[in-house]
Amino acid sequence: MSSGLGRRRRGGKFCPVCGRRVDTLIDGLCPECYAASHPLISEPPSRIEGMICRNCGAYRVGKVWKNPKSSIPEDALLEAVESLVKRSFESKRVRVESFEVERLRQKKGAFHVYTIVKVRGAPYPGVPEYSDTYRVLVDIGLGICPACRDVTIGKEKAIVQVRARGRELSLTEKNAVKEAINEVVAALYAKDRAAVPVEVEETERGIDVKFASKKAAKALVDRLRRMFPAELLSTHKDMGVDPSGRKKTKVTYRLLIQPCRPGDIVEVGSSLYYVESVKESFVKVLAIPGYKETKLSVKRLHRVKVVVPREMLKPALVISRRGNTLQVMYMTDYTTEEIEAPRLPLNKVRDNKVGVAVLSDGKKVVVPWWA
Repeated sequence: MSSGLGRRRRGGKFCPVCGRRVDTLIDGLCPECYAASHPLISEPPSRIEGMICRNCGAYRVGKVWKNPKSSIPEDALLEAVESLVKRSFESKRVRVESFEVERLRQKKGAFHVYTIVKVRGAPYPGVPEYSDTYRVLVDIGLGICPACRDVTIGKEKAIVQVRARGRELSLTEKNAVKEAINEVVAALYAKDRAAVPVEVEETERGIDVKFASKKAAKALVDRLRRMFPAELLSTHKDMGVDPSGRKKTKVTYRLLIQPCRPGDIVEVGSSLYYVESVKESFVKVLAIPGYKETKLSVKRLHRVKVVVPREMLKPALVISRRGNTLQVMYMTDYTTEEIEAPRLPLNKVRDNKVGVAVLSDGKKVVVPWWA
């Protein structure tokens, strides 16, 4: 141990230990002699033990696992050393001023970090602050944190089931769900290592995402509900109690995406609509006939029925318009046909491309092309 106090000028009060004259005595001693006989840490540790996760870099301080601020392994190790040193040396009146790594060895699945720790403070109220320096060995073993362990063993705490009402998920919807998963992991991983899904299962019915983190599951549900008009059903299953006596549950979120997509012709009640776009809380549509633009709320969509899926639209080009009649040319066989389409908003027809649908009564309807 060495003191960080400097010498005072001569003159003033006499120190009986070192013989110097100083301006101030503390309990009859000069500040330097007082610091030498009153170390800031009465029983400084010579060795500190900790653990760092070999998978994600999270480290354990006491019984608490902390996520590192940096994803760089070397920085995460130094952060773990600093946290362990502060926990061992700091108190109400003493703080760690700095620490320096003298030497680092890795052996038998552990890091041996030899450090010099400089602390500053005062042993008692009213005593001027001074500094002490200590040498300590920080041993950090390699292990696995609880979050990574849960992910590794596939411990499910939450499931997000994504489905579409009355149909399979489209490729676009599947890709959007997968992208949303990646975004949630990127947003939460720094603070929640269990944000990585335990499993992502793609089935004929839809996509099931299993998490070891309920927070990550809820974040995915919230993100998907901002992307799709959907109904949400959640259920909780009792899984007993944990070692601390707290109740354990597993939650299942079932997200049911509404069946209509841009380009579909749907029926709500006795009315027909062409779907222009799908938003998080409503669907923008054109009424058939008349082509009046309106919005259908999510609450109304539970009664929706797709009468002409967009795959059944026949692509065509508008050649001319005369009154309420359009002349179109089908892009599949280049044949032409005249179809009544009063009030079709041509400003919504891009590049003259339209779709022709045949309704159940045989009547043909022209709508803007959806793609």
